[in-house]
Amino acid sequence: MRDPLAGNDADYESVRGSSSLTVENFIRWERIKLRDASREAIHLLESGAQPTREYLDYMFTSDVGMREIRSRITKHTERLAELEAMKLNAGLEL
Repeated sequence: MRDPLAGNDADYESVRGSSSLTVENFIRWERIKLRDASREAIHLLESGAQPTREYLDYMFTSDVGMREIRSRITKHTERLAELEAMKLNAGLEL
């Protein structure tokens, strides 16, 4: 499969930020991973998939590549929610 992000390395580098281990950077990195997986899904759909609801349901459950992308999107979405909750909890006043 062609990399849908080919040629976007400069964009990736500018969004990635520093390599310091902060919650903000972990959140940023998860958002980047989520964006990458979403772009891959869109690329697959635009490369010939029929955008009907029935076809999308079929594709997300039957197509091996789309199942893997869906799994990645779910994983990164859940991790992003965890990190946002950690950030929120860290700022609580007791």
